[in-house]
Amino acid sequence: MQIQLHNSFKTTQWSGGTTTELFIFPANADFKSGGFKLRLSTATVEIDESVFTKLPNVNRTLVVLEGQMKLEHTNHHQKLLIPFEMDHFSGNWETISKGKCTDFNLMTKGDISSKVSIIQLKAGEQKLLKLDKGDHFFYNYHQPVKLTYNEQQTIPVKSLTQISLDSDAKEISISSMTNCNIIYVYIDNLN
Repeated sequence: MQIQLHNSFKTTQWSGGTTTELFIFPANADFKSGGFKLRLSTATVEIDESVFTKLPNVNRTLVVLEGQMKLEHTNHHQKLLIPFEMDHFSGNWETISKGKCTDFNLMTKGDISSKVSIIQLKAGEQKLLKLDKGDHFFYNYHQPVKLTYNEQQTIPVKSLTQISLDSDAKEISISSMTNCNIIYVYIDNLN
């Protein structure tokens, strides 16, 4: 088991706000050139309406962190997202967003298989998670939380923790002293 805390991020401007790259694979990949297989990021949307850049062959999951956003996917579906609700869609779809917000983005390409969920914790609550072989990412946006496996590790606010397992069935506990939501991303075949 390998644990990495990612907290040195690159923030850039886009036409409607900012984007902060939390993680990219391969590590030397460049998002703009499209040479990535996996990208985790956050973004601020500071304009009322935005047209998403088409990203062929990219699968996307978007989770609103603050504010709200309505996603309109032409010839597909529409969805209004409030904090910690998500939508899954193809980067090749024509997509318009309406509303100002901060969001979390997962982008995958090729044979990368992913699952995104929200871990909700009440103040003082502890949850046990069974982790399978693969890469597990925990993104904490608001309050510090504790991940425990053999020794205690605290995830700082607005950080990303990656746990890589080469074997199945490791159990960790996650807890918080305040109510909070953690974004959990599981990738079973990051290579």
